[in-house]
Amino acid sequence: MLFSKHRIGRRTQGGFSFIEFISCLAAIGGGLVLGLVCLGFDLKEVAADALDYVDTIAFEETTTQEDGATNDVLVATSEPSEPTASKAPENETTIEPNTQPISTQSIEQASQQDELAVVESDTATQVYWKALASCMQKEIKQRKSIVSSSGDWLLYDYLTHRKTCHQEVVSTLENLDDTEVDSKLRKHARQVLSWHRAGAKLYGRAVELLTDSPTADLDFPSAQSWQSAATQHRMEEKLVRGKHAGMAGYLNHTYNSQAPFYPAVSP
Repeated sequence: MLFSKHRIGRRTQGGFSFIEFISCLAAIGGGLVLGLVCLGFDLKEVAADALDYVDTIAFEETTTQEDGATNDVLVATSEPSEPTASKAPENETTIEPNTQPISTQSIEQASQQDELAVVESDTATQVYWKALASCMQKEIKQRKSIVSSSGDWLLYDYLTHRKTCHQEVVSTLENLDDTEVDSKLRKHARQVLSWHRAGAKLYGRAVELLTDSPTADLDFPSAQSWQSAATQHRMEEKLVRGKHAGMAGYLNHTYNSQAPFYPAVSP
């Protein structure tokens, strides 16, 4: 019986101590709340300000950490990186520059080759000119021989011979090799070739007209156009001869080492 009363007394004493502690905390909290209310403080506003302050401190700490990380990145980027040697592809052949000096012998060989090319050009020009002048001179001589013995030639034979002489010049000029020949000489040769082609066509037409003519002459009206063309052809021959003589003078001046360049006939 005494043991039971003693246990109850200890439980009551322990319970009063805990209650007193809780009561003190509640009294202190209630007193603070009442004091703040009496002084006119808004508890909600105070709580909101406290939360804002906590958030501000957390944001500053986060910003400081991010700035530190950014600075680390910038420092790492600004540091020069060691160049990495690129590995050349296995199949690619590396071409090394030629650092050997050009020898005097190589320069002399190149100079000799240039001189040889000039000599070949000069020689080709001379050979071409001689062939051109020779075929022109041959046609002129054959024409003069016909005129001097015109009484022994029939009109048909005369026209046919003139046609054949022009055709021979055309064939010769068309087969000439103009490689390395002076450009002005090639241009003059084309003019000569054009004139002789026109002559072959002119006298070939005359032979046709003569064959179709009942009187075997070129006095009928249908042959008047041919006579006008023949007159024009003779006038063009003077121009061709003048240019031919001028070309001879040009070649003698330009290629004096290969001179003389004789013209086929004086203008």
